[in-house]
Amino acid sequence: MTLRVDYVDFADSVVRLTGKREAYWRAIGDHIRLSAADPKSQTIIRSATSADLATVKNALTAENFLLLPGEWTDESDVAVDVVESVVGAVAAVSYETTGHHPGLWMDAYPTVPTELEVLEAMYEELTHNGEIPAVTFDRFTSDLNGHVVILTNQQIRNYIGAKLTSAE
Repeated sequence: MTLRVDYVDFADSVVRLTGKREAYWRAIGDHIRLSAADPKSQTIIRSATSADLATVKNALTAENFLLLPGEWTDESDVAVDVVESVVGAVAAVSYETTGHHPGLWMDAYPTVPTELEVLEAMYEELTHNGEIPAVTFDRFTSDLNGHVVILTNQQIRNYIGAKLTSAE
């Protein structure tokens, strides 16, 4: 069982639920993720902050905490760790349609693609699925009038980190 708490409540929650003053930290993008656990009750307490590591260490040390590098995880965190370990990227192509709404095509990649690779993948998928008439790739890109956006895994983690810490 995992309890997620605001950073300001982390130390008190750890002491209350584990009876210990021990926690682990991990830097993710521009924020620090904190975790503590009670293996007997299988309880994990987690938090995140945009404060720098020195500030976090000073604050928890002042509370008589032992702060170590690392992170407590449970089975549900395995997929998150796998995704974080991949360089990867998500790409999107916005384009005009004949309907009332703009079109958006998205794909995920294990490595960061170029804009050309994204457009080629889109062309191959739409051609394979019969969603566009048989046209050359050059004609497709010319008619598409699209805009390609590529977000790397690090950029995605930074955006998520900003959202996690904005609630502090």
